[in-house]
Amino acid sequence: MQIKDFIRKGQKYQWMLLGALAMFAVIRIGEYGVDYFSGDQNGHFSTPVLRHAVTASYLVLLLAILLTFFARVRAWLASSVCSRNMATLNPRQRFSFGLCLAGVHLLLSVGVFWVARHFLAFSAGWLRILVALLGVSLIGMVLTTITPGADRKTLFYRLGLLVFSLGILYATACVLDVLVYRYGYHLPFFSQRVRDYYYSAGVFDQNSHPRYRQPFDGYILSPLATAGRPGDIYATYNLPLHSLELAWPQPDELGWPNQHALHEAEALFIGDSFGRANAAGFAHSIPVRLEALTHLKTYVAANEGYGLGQYAGILRYLTQGLPQSERFQGKFVYILLYLGNDISLDLTNFLARRRHAAQFSEVAFHARLTALVRLASLARTISAKRITTTQPVYPLVTEDDVATIASERQRTDGWYPHFFTIPLYQGQPFAFDQGNFAEFRTITWLEKRRLHVRELLQDIQSTAQQTGVTVRFVMLPTRLQILAPYFREIPSDQRLEFDRWFPNLIASEEQIRMMLGQELQGLGFETLDMTPIFEEMVFRIPLFWAGDLHYTPEGYHLIGERIATTFHQ
Repeated sequence: MQIKDFIRKGQKYQWMLLGALAMFAVIRIGEYGVDYFSGDQNGHFSTPVLRHAVTASYLVLLLAILLTFFARVRAWLASSVCSRNMATLNPRQRFSFGLCLAGVHLLLSVGVFWVARHFLAFSAGWLRILVALLGVSLIGMVLTTITPGADRKTLFYRLGLLVFSLGILYATACVLDVLVYRYGYHLPFFSQRVRDYYYSAGVFDQNSHPRYRQPFDGYILSPLATAGRPGDIYATYNLPLHSLELAWPQPDELGWPNQHALHEAEALFIGDSFGRANAAGFAHSIPVRLEALTHLKTYVAANEGYGLGQYAGILRYLTQGLPQSERFQGKFVYILLYLGNDISLDLTNFLARRRHAAQFSEVAFHARLTALVRLASLARTISAKRITTTQPVYPLVTEDDVATIASERQRTDGWYPHFFTIPLYQGQPFAFDQGNFAEFRTITWLEKRRLHVRELLQDIQSTAQQTGVTVRFVMLPTRLQILAPYFREIPSDQRLEFDRWFPNLIASEEQIRMMLGQELQGLGFETLDMTPIFEEMVFRIPLFWAGDLHYTPEGYHLIGERIATTFHQ
């Protein structure tokens, strides 16, 4: 293969580059022309066809630039290794030359990928196409380089064999994806908690969950023991901070523990684990406290993992989906919105399942290896959230221990300890869960999520108007928001990951609270924001456990009492 052949190929790529530029210009002019004649002169993409065409033109343009530049680099490398004929290279030289070409190609590919991701804002689907095309071009270039003396038939045979092998590997991965999605829930080495966690994230087929309920796209509780212990993180460190015994009634036929039937209730509570008073017990829950103060019969439809998406479905199902004699007959509905995850992680999982059901066929779902991708991405999260880990951890007792963890980069099982400027119970620091703050480091997703929130709130409003119930929202703050003024400044050399991100987390949660308040007010919902009420408390520490994100009995009681005085005087 002569050097002049490389130059000719580079010229061909230059013509490809010019063609890509022309195509890009035509599409952009056409797009603005359509915008002009349609009355939209804000530079928006008018139709999906134009939007995809513009993205495709970007993609072709990037590839053309890459291939043109690579052809020039390839010619330069070839001329430096062998001035006249590459066929004279021995196998070792050809292999070294192939590695050099692969390295240059990868560097250029990373640059193109970065440009596409940060400047052109390619979607995930287009980025996958770009990566695939770059990978194919890399394989082809390396093959042609390390086999310069091979004829065209041999080259195509080797390339075909490689493509066939990759196809077999991909087909095997698709089959494995189907098996994981359909039958992974029943594998014996997964604990029930891990199964539920993977189900919520869309790794397992929602219909494989024995307690899955289609009307609200969520699952219900399994039968509960009559007593248990809170999930306090310090129990892991052999330092339990409380010994409160927990107890709930047995779940009814709908799957929620209650002391009244649904059709007898006068007030319905919908929420997540805060609605059923995790870490405090049913006797200290918000509905029970309200019932004690107002004598209204209450019913709670709450479970871990629920979010705003489930709340809309539950309200519709309990007021319209059941037989008339079994429906909720009361007047008041309270939806408990926890600011920590109801419109972030829990709503993300809900929207992902809804998109899958609406947009993807089973073939497309498994062709994307969705279950395997989600399983791989959650492996680290599972470890961080201590769902499967059993190994001993570093005991948190003194501030020196916390400093040691920071300086020696010791593992904290995803829980970050933090001391305050005021005395704490037994001198123990508060521990914050990595899984609950990771999504709040940056919330660039908030404006897009706002549209989904508005849609679900309008769904709730429509159901309320059709059934005549009064829906009220109670916004529940995180302990991070309430306890922030007490946080002690940590020296830079002793900061854990949580400490470095702390200002961002506070700002993000405040933005979420303001956005929710604006949306609820705009739709005319009666709303009780507990954040300023918690902040008015002189002693805030007793409202929260040091090692559990839920409220103490005092915290739940405060919420129930404020609902009673605000809405039921």
